Amino acid sequence: MPYTSRECVRRGPASCSAYLIEEAPKAIVSRLPPPKSHHHVFIPPSSFPKGFLVGGTYAGIKKDDSALDLGILHSTVPRTTAAACFTRNAFKATPILVSDEILSKNGGFARGLVVNSGCANAVTGKQGLENAWTMAKETDHLFLPKDDKLKCEALVMSTGVIGVNLDMGNVIQGIRSCAPRSLSKSSQPLGADFSS
Repeated sequence: MPYTSRECVRRGPASCSAYLIEEAPKAIVSRLPPPKSHHHVFIPPSSFPKGFLVGGTYAGIKKDDSALDLGILHSTVPRTTAAACFTRNAFKATPILVSDEILSKNGGFARGLVVNSGCANAVTGKQGLENAWTMAKETDHLFLPKDDKLKCEALVMSTGVIGVNLDMGNVIQGIRSCAPRSLSKSSQPLGADFSS
């Protein structure tokens, strides 16, 4: 004989193989997620390593033009040791393939990092691979001296929608606009604007 839900609670679930629900189901109430403002704390600039510049911009990758979607991290030291942990998945996104190759060829050195959000540049085939290399080389043009023998020292990271190619016109323009060497307001020492 099946028990009611109250009897199952009293007797324990092990004694109830089936039960009848006496009460009407409760309404599902949708709640907004709690604000994340408590996660935002002031980080003093002295906490960040010296010798890095950072720049960010809206490059038109995301639909929301109020969000920065492309950034560059640049080391002012000519040879900066870099390390990465890449996925062992058989289906690696093109930025992973490019960054892994750059680190391998350069013996663990990298001078910069270009990051975009809004498009993962994953499952995009040959065009996606060309796009990732273009991002790396375009970033290199911003800070590598012309006599440097290494072909590429900028790593690439992308996150966002899978299976969509990047609009490289927007990406190249964005990389150039947040160039750490430029005199624009978008370039500043790492940690200079972490008070907000």
